[in-house]
Amino acid sequence: GNERVVELTGEAYFEITPSKTPDGGNRRFIVRDGTPNAGENAWQVEVLGTHFNIMAYNNEQSVQTSLLEGSVAFSTATQKVKIKPNQQAVMNNNSRSVQVRNAAVLNAIAWKDGLFRFSSDDVQYIMRQLERWYDVNVVYAAKVPSGHYSGIVNRDSKLSTVLKILEESGLDFKIQGKMLTVFPQ
Repeated sequence: GNERVVELTGEAYFEITPSKTPDGGNRRFIVRDGTPNAGENAWQVEVLGTHFNIMAYNNEQSVQTSLLEGSVAFSTATQKVKIKPNQQAVMNNNSRSVQVRNAAVLNAIAWKDGLFRFSSDDVQYIMRQLERWYDVNVVYAAKVPSGHYSGIVNRDSKLSTVLKILEESGLDFKIQGKMLTVFPQ
């Protein structure tokens, strides 16, 4: 037909080649919100040919579309924005507002190269990444530690190795089974 459609929850990297419809027009490639019953809160990304990453985990504060090449349009029921290479469309999951910002897109696609790449990220963001990758549940013993952290770590590293690196930055952890407890600084 005239469209290629993917529904997504989680994260995916796409390299889309332009495609023609039988009548010679451009076949649209669309990535839609895969959240069940999203309704009016659903988001959508439309593209003809490009390289981009979408991070749309249910436990994140936002849906982020990061563009490496080409052009994409990110839209919701009330808003539509176009982004250029090295930009992100960021939709806040609470307010549903969409903002375009310049971004270090290499950080967004580090996962596909087997890396964690953090650049002034807060503890909660880093812990959500570790939760998903290492299949652990993160809890905070008291208040969430403040501060922002930067670094690159291979995803093949053991969780204990990653935690030792973070401990050098002043954080403290305890692991019991699948429970990872973060202690204040």
